[in-house]
Amino acid sequence: MNSTPGAVARPYPELTWVALIVGWIIGCVIAVSIGYAALILGFSIEGSELAAILGFGILRGILRRKSIIENNIVQTIASGVNGASSGMMFSVPAIFLLGFGDKFDPVILTFGCIAGAFLGIAFIIPLRKHMIDYERLTYPGGVAVATILKSPGAGVRKAIIL
Repeated sequence: MNSTPGAVARPYPELTWVALIVGWIIGCVIAVSIGYAALILGFSIEGSELAAILGFGILRGILRRKSIIENNIVQTIASGVNGASSGMMFSVPAIFLLGFGDKFDPVILTFGCIAGAFLGIAFIIPLRKHMIDYERLTYPGGVAVATILKSPGAGVRKAIIL
């Protein structure tokens, strides 16, 4: 055994207050910017890659935190915040385009978006096992985010190139 008798392995920081706050702030910034661009352009992007890059930059560059797991938590929270706002991105303009703007009720819209989120989860759970376990499908967005999160461990040169 090569371990020293006094060495104790410290656990990686995972779900920390720093990760929660940074993820929420990044998620809000991405949600507003992507939401604005989506309303102007008529289409949207996911934002996970952007969240991973910004989270890496803030955690590693500014706060000097080096945990890849903490960076993954930041990216996941930021993507979740952005995804939660995407349900309203195209619903609000559609309500006004259909002529129901005078009857617009934000509470009903909020409950509609929550119902849409639960329906999405209900549909993806049965499909997940088939698509990931049986079909062995790789999702380009997930592969890209994993590459971004692993790049700091590969060295400074690769992280700068990325």
